[in-house]
Amino acid sequence: AATGCACRPHGRRPVRRLRREHPLWGDDQIYAQASRFVTPPSDDPTAPPPHLTGGAVDLTLGDDAGVPIDMGTDFDAFVDEAHALALENSPCDARDSRRTLFWAMHDAGFTGYAEEWWHFDFGDQFWGLATNHPARYGPARLDAGAQNEDDTLAQTDTR
Repeated sequence: AATGCACRPHGRRPVRRLRREHPLWGDDQIYAQASRFVTPPSDDPTAPPPHLTGGAVDLTLGDDAGVPIDMGTDFDAFVDEAHALALENSPCDARDSRRTLFWAMHDAGFTGYAEEWWHFDFGDQFWGLATNHPARYGPARLDAGAQNEDDTLAQTDTR
């Protein structure tokens, strides 16, 4: 693990990545593929996608220059090794860095998502379930004119 770590937040990578990798795909095809990895849109105010509430964050650690530290996989690597506990029986720097990130977020009141070492929640419905507290945040509403081209799949979430 590095000293003097910096956090590096991540945004809506799956939709952006798919648009970049498949520029001829339409919204329906992008949506179908992205839905394999992200929470689908929901208009149900009791079950909004976690990132849509503002209560979920995806992040990793970086060194003093902001260069990402090895965490064993890239974020959004949808493989078994990306599970939060996947490296627990493998003493290595990546395991130690994951522990550093987890405990820093835990100590700040966040809960982790077991399937993704990079995903943390605070105040959303998943946090509420894990902490036995009511969710603090519901779905955020964006002005349709404020959305950019990468986010045309409104309310798509990375969980």
